[in-house]
Amino acid sequence: MTAAGHGQRFRRVAIEIARDRGRQSASHLHYVERARAVRGLPNEARKIHRAGYAFVNNKAQNYLVRGDSVIRTDLGFIQKSSSHYARYMDIGSFLASIMDLGRYREVERAFHDGYMSETGRKFSYLSIILRNLLSLGFSSDTKITLTNMVLDSTMLIDA
Repeated sequence: MTAAGHGQRFRRVAIEIARDRGRQSASHLHYVERARAVRGLPNEARKIHRAGYAFVNNKAQNYLVRGDSVIRTDLGFIQKSSSHYARYMDIGSFLASIMDLGRYREVERAFHDGYMSETGRKFSYLSIILRNLLSLGFSSDTKITLTNMVLDSTMLIDA
């Protein structure tokens, strides 16, 4: 699939997730877990990482989708850090924020594919550990979160 094809698939998925989240709770703003957001997030993370910064709380809830545009909100935790740990935290916190989705694997895959296309690398094993720890606090549905937590993630990480 071409980069444009991945981008369109990602945009479609993000919009569906935002709609699903909107239906689940009126208090939630639109969540980005598909569409251009999921595919485009690694590009945004790469840019900020190259500049020597990290999001730290890179949750799906911190993105708004309107039409084709994606807006990053909650910039209060961005910090100057070029450490590997900060980068892994950005990946882990985003994945943790979507662990309670029934379609987690699809969104995880879109995010991973975007990350791979931007960096040429798979996730670090530490990102998956951080995902699992953080998801316990982010989750609104423990059963789905635990189900997603035990999915085989070996294809996503560097060995």
